[in-house]
Amino acid sequence: MNLNEIRHAKIRISDFLKPTSLARCQVLERDLAFPGKIYLKFENEQPTGSFKVRAAFNLISQLSSEKKDQGVITNSTGNFALAVAYAAHFFLVRATLILPTDTPRSKIDKIMKFNPLISFSKEADSEALMGSLIQKNGYTPLHPYNDYQTISGFGTLALEVLEQLPNVHHFFGPIGGGGLLSGCALALKETLPTIKIYGIEPAGAGDYFASRMAGKKVSLNFVDTIADGLRYPCVGELNYPLLNQFVDHVHLVSDIEIKQALAWLWKKLKVKAEPAGVVSLAGFINNHKNINGNTVILITGKNVEEEKFKEWSSSSFYP
Repeated sequence: MNLNEIRHAKIRISDFLKPTSLARCQVLERDLAFPGKIYLKFENEQPTGSFKVRAAFNLISQLSSEKKDQGVITNSTGNFALAVAYAAHFFLVRATLILPTDTPRSKIDKIMKFNPLISFSKEADSEALMGSLIQKNGYTPLHPYNDYQTISGFGTLALEVLEQLPNVHHFFGPIGGGGLLSGCALALKETLPTIKIYGIEPAGAGDYFASRMAGKKVSLNFVDTIADGLRYPCVGELNYPLLNQFVDHVHLVSDIEIKQALAWLWKKLKVKAEPAGVVSLAGFINNHKNINGNTVILITGKNVEEEKFKEWSSSSFYP
């Protein structure tokens, strides 16, 4: 896994996806009396509402005609499934999706627009179901984070940031399975060795934070957070060494802090986001002391149920 793979991925997906906005946020600078400049990267502008579509296009665009004819399959919390459904529909590839039984209705409705085959499964049974479907139908599995081509697809986000803002000092990204931040951190550190990378995890799914503390990979027996897109018991085997190598700091944020960040973003900027989409923002708001310079914060997605969004966006907010 290297920078050239991410560069190739960027070229590969550029025919299909437009760059998303990177915008300076002077409102947050004033609210926090921040001495540097804050930039928000709006991946909620992607056609599927999240950054996951970068990897989906990178993965499917490389399949042979035979593999495309056989179809693809993924096991996802929702946003990656939506991205795969969208990209597969674009390439006229049959997609089979295994979704958690508690997948938000809003995500299911969006996924169904692209006519995939859907199976619902409890987390404990999903891998076995996926394996049986692959064996029966010859599907190509697409992993949401633990695959070098997935990581490369996500890393294109960082290369895009560097085109928009060549001199970045600090970068805040979320950690769930670890695919996004491992790809972005590799691309950023290989290009700007002095940049500081901050990984932010929900406190209720803080396996990588625990891994850093323990000095070894930790897997949680139970995870509980409103950030459903980051609800993983452990980071991927491929992601773990990349995170260790390239991420400088790891912080946890509570569900309350996530709600506050979501509410701030809506009330101050009228930008809609899902809880997982604002974890990086929550991490910055609560850990910005002693940071200066150009700081990039990822807003990674907006796919959230409307009733829950109304509830969370009305809560008290920072600062």
